[in-house]
Amino acid sequence: MNRGTVLLLAGAAIAATIAGFVIYGQQGSSRPAVASEPAATSNGGGLAASADKVDVSAAWTKGTADESAGRLTVTLHVADGWHVNAHPASLDFLIPTEVSGRVDDETVELAPTYPAGTESDIELEDTRIRVYGDGTTIDVGLPDETSRRARAAGRLDLTVRVQSCSDDGTCLAPSNLEAAARIGDEA
Repeated sequence: MNRGTVLLLAGAAIAATIAGFVIYGQQGSSRPAVASEPAATSNGGGLAASADKVDVSAAWTKGTADESAGRLTVTLHVADGWHVNAHPASLDFLIPTEVSGRVDDETVELAPTYPAGTESDIELEDTRIRVYGDGTTIDVGLPDETSRRARAAGRLDLTVRVQSCSDDGTCLAPSNLEAAARIGDEA
C-alpha cells in the first residue's frame, strides 16, 4: 500500500469512529443517543437518519353524502425492531411525530388526530415512552379553507416529521418524510 492509500484508510476509520459516537452516544446516558439533525429530507449526509427506517403514505377517501369533506389518512411504515415517538412526545426532549401540509407550496392548516400510541418497554426519567409502530394511522382533518384549496389544486402535499428509535432505545436523527394525496371528488 502506498502512503496515500494508508492516509485515506486512516481518515475513513477516524470518520467512522466519529459517526458511530455521534449516532450511538455515550453509554450510561439517561437520554437516548441521537445523531445530529439532517438539513435534508433524507439521509444525504451519510449519517443514519429516521428516513432509513420509516416511510409514510397518504390516502384520500371521498366523502359519502353524509360526509362531504372526505377523509385523509396518513400511514406510518416502520421497519421491524423500530418505532417513532408518539404525539405528544412522552418527554420534552423527544421529537414527536407531526404532520404538516402544503398546497401549491404554501403552508396550510391541518387538524390531525394523533393516536395515543402504545407504551414501550423503554423508560427514561421514570417515564415509559409512548410510541407508534408499523401501520399506525393518523387521521387528518382539513379545515374548510384547506379543503377548498386542496380540492382546487387536486392534491395536498404532506410532511411528516419523525424520530425513529430502535426497540432497544437507540435513536436516529429526525427526518421530514414527504407524501402527497390526490384530493377531490374523483380521488
